[in-house]
Amino acid sequence: MRCGSGAGASGRWCSPTSTATARRELGCRIDRAYAGHGYGTEAFAAALAWGLKGWDLRRVTAKCFRENHPSRHMLAACMDPTGEDETYFYFEKCIQNKNDMHMDILSE
Repeated sequence: MRCGSGAGASGRWCSPTSTATARRELGCRIDRAYAGHGYGTEAFAAALAWGLKGWDLRRVTAKCFRENHPSRHMLAACMDPTGEDETYFYFEKCIQNKNDMHMDILSE
């Protein structure tokens, strides 16, 4: 990657409400020129770890369209598969308690 260029983005978004039940989303987009090198997985894993720790969450769920093979691969590298239907593959990442915050996501 040359200096000044960007490979993609990983970020977080919150719903308009600020209550404890507010919905939060993580997302990742990688420029096609950099796809397939693990950048998306690394960025998503870091955002997921930050979300679990920073938002004090115990469980994060995710889904991707069945035809989106790169997203499925990325989610499977960071989370546990929980099911599928005719449209989506579903995933989750759980931590058992507050003391389990060492976040081994990046080493999986």
